[in-house]
Amino acid sequence: METSYQENYKKQLQRLESAVVKSQKKYIKASEQIESEEFRNLFHKYSDQRTTIINELNEAIRHLGGVSENRTEPEPGIHTSPGTKADIKKDQTVLETLRGSEQETLDVYDEVLQGSILEDFNLKTLLMSHRLTINEAYTDLDKRYFDLFKLSQPY
Repeated sequence: METSYQENYKKQLQRLESAVVKSQKKYIKASEQIESEEFRNLFHKYSDQRTTIINELNEAIRHLGGVSENRTEPEPGIHTSPGTKADIKKDQTVLETLRGSEQETLDVYDEVLQGSILEDFNLKTLLMSHRLTINEAYTDLDKRYFDLFKLSQPY
């Protein structure tokens, strides 16, 4: 593998790492703001998954001779309307924000996976595994969001 490929791979992995760190911070913030114990536990689970992904990305970056660009600036909170009448509405807002964050992360993975990084079998396998994990979370959030939406609609 040529140096130019390694440098490109490092940049792409750092880009993915940044997106996953952002996603993880949103889960942490959401777990602090949500009322539902079920959702709080779920968000902790997804945050832990992001920690694993971040660690694996860090290892891959180091393997290529790079360093983590793990950003530590605070992530903006999840905005909910003050004085919301029902917890369902607040939960919907939190889930909607997290769905959007996961979609952004998936978009970054999709962009990276279209490039030459696919030529490296180990990286391709690692990144596809990450993408699957994130997509499963997105799908679960999507289902839960629409389930809450159904609950909030008058019949």
